[in-house]
Formats: sequence, C-alpha cells, structure tokens
Amino acid sequence: RKELCERHEKLEQQKNSLLGTIANQKKFLSSLPSHLKSLKKASLPVQQQLGMLHTKKLKQHHAAELLPSPLYITYTQLLGQKEAFGENIEVEVNGSTKDAQTFAQQQAKQEM
Repeated sequence: RKELCERHEKLEQQKNSLLGTIANQKKFLSSLPSHLKSLKKASLPVQQQLGMLHTKKLKQHHAAELLPSPLYITYTQLLGQKEAFGENIEVEVNGSTKDAQTFAQQQAKQEM
C-alpha cells in the first residue's frame, strides 16, 4: 500500500509537470500567429528590396484557389511554364476575394 501511495504521488507530480508544460506550449502557440504576422510585415521592405515578393505570391495563390476549376488549371499551368522555362509571362489574379468566396459558396450550394 505504501508503494502504491508513493507511486501515486510520483504520477501526480509527473501529471502536474506535464500540465505545466502543456500550458506553456499552448501559450506559445496562441502567441505565434501575432509573431508571424509581425515578421511577415517586417520582411516586406526586404522582400521589395531583393525583388522577392513572397507575400504577394501567397496572396495570389490564395486568390487563385477561389477561381473556377478551368481558370485555376490555366493559372497553375502558366505559372508552371513560367518557372520551368523562365519565360516572361505575367500571371495575376485580379478582383475581390470576398466576391470570389461568395460566388464559390453559391456554386457549391447549386451543386448540392
């Protein structure tokens, strides 16, 4: 019985230690988006100076995902050709992402 009590105490200590570790990790993870956002914002001048507009590319890719399938396929094929062959092709998605999301939702409802 004594051994069980000692084992129980050790397990409780381990449990409390793990709960503390989990709490610290949750705190870190919850603050991570704001840190990433500030890093992204801080890197914009460097990206512009070096001609590497990674943030702009990400926005373009997210906007392209909202395109209807034929346009999205055309977009990805043109980007692939540009990267593979180094061709001077400019591919850009223009328009409101909110309107595109609304349109995509309407299309999904109609397909049901």
